[in-house]
Amino acid sequence: MPRGTDRAALAVTDLLAAALCVTVVVALFSTMPREITSAATLHSYLASDLGLTLVVSSTVVLPVFMVTTLAVVVIDMIRGSTIRAGLRRIDRRAQPARFNRRAEVLLRTTERCAMIVADLDFFKRVNDALGHAGGDRVLIAFTRTLSESPKNGRIVGRIGGEEFAVLLPRSDLDAAVEWAEGVRTRTASHSIDVGTGTATATASFGIAAGDARTQLTTLIDAADKALYTAELGGRNQTIVSR
Repeated sequence: MPRGTDRAALAVTDLLAAALCVTVVVALFSTMPREITSAATLHSYLASDLGLTLVVSSTVVLPVFMVTTLAVVVIDMIRGSTIRAGLRRIDRRAQPARFNRRAEVLLRTTERCAMIVADLDFFKRVNDALGHAGGDRVLIAFTRTLSESPKNGRIVGRIGGEEFAVLLPRSDLDAAVEWAEGVRTRTASHSIDVGTGTATATASFGIAAGDARTQLTTLIDAADKALYTAELGGRNQTIVSR
């Protein structure tokens, strides 16, 4: 489905084309002289169908076309800046070492916790179908969903291309499943503006439980294995490591 700006640009382009076609048709059947040699001739010309058509086209249709086109360009520039800002936020989060440092500190101070590893389903297909710009918008939307979900002190990090890790402190498996399922359902039901229209995406989740004695690498590996099981089982689901 085209975006609102695309529809507006198409509408004013159609309007301008229609005005030009009407002007051409009126000119073909007009009996007005080819040259204006007197004030009377000018007055007669302006009062004719051809004159009125040209006045309307030049004073109404053409300005509307120019203003709308300029507005579409400005809106697209603003959207482009928003996307670039979102990508910069993603790039900063796409650092496993930074996530690991924060997670290690939190892990040492919690009696129990849950690690969630999430992966966007068939993301390569998303990139192929929507292009990298569309894929970036999907990543931004998923990052926002993870970040806006109930926090409860959790840490979110992007640890791969389309793979994210979430450490939930003071959470058991039931609470972690509830949190992951909330993110999963919101992701699947959310329509994402990808520039050329809208798209939807799904994600798979693997969960593992731990405590202050658990090594972070062990916790991530266990959650990653559960994620692998979710992907083998059809994706768009949450699997717990047992």
